[in-house]
Amino acid sequence: MSMSSIPSPSPTGKLYGWVEKIGNKVPHPFLLFIYLIVALMVATAILSALNVGVQNPTDGSRVVVKNLLSVEGLHWFLPNVIKNFSGFAPLGPFWLWCWGPVLRNEWACCLR
Repeated sequence: MSMSSIPSPSPTGKLYGWVEKIGNKVPHPFLLFIYLIVALMVATAILSALNVGVQNPTDGSRVVVKNLLSVEGLHWFLPNVIKNFSGFAPLGPFWLWCWGPVLRNEWACCLR
């Protein structure tokens, strides 16, 4: 088969190839969540060191950023992880979309 008989990809084919190449480099969604949690914890450490805060519009009190990497922050964060995630409505469907195919593929051998 000569090289001239291979058709060149269409513009949409090139786009799909590019999207696939980029998509294959993205880590698993679970790892993305872990990375975001770590980034959030580092951001709270930096912002609390800078004494960043906002004014509560209802009572006028100042609300400052709490360092989640401190002992006090970890004592608050670790027991409240499940409550925070379960209280965030879009997270349920997200976990279903992420873990549904994984579990289907892993348990397919057991369901036959």
